[in-house]
Amino acid sequence: MSKDKVVDLEMGSDGAYAPKAKTPPKNGHYKPNKVKGMSGADEFLGGLDGGLDFVEAIKMRVERLIKFGD
Repeated sequence: MSKDKVVDLEMGSDGAYAPKAKTPPKNGHYKPNKVKGMSGADEFLGGLDGGLDFVEAIKMRVERLIKFGD
């Protein structure tokens, strides 16, 4: 399952949009990422999201198949 990445955009002088440049915090250091990998709960919930996306994608087809049985 692919996740959408959110990117901040800013408009340039020519009217084109480009990704916004990161500016370091006031102390000059970026905050370190404490989470290197996914936790068990994140992995589990990601799997549920993938399953629900699949169900939504085939929902109409399943409903048509159920109507054939009636």
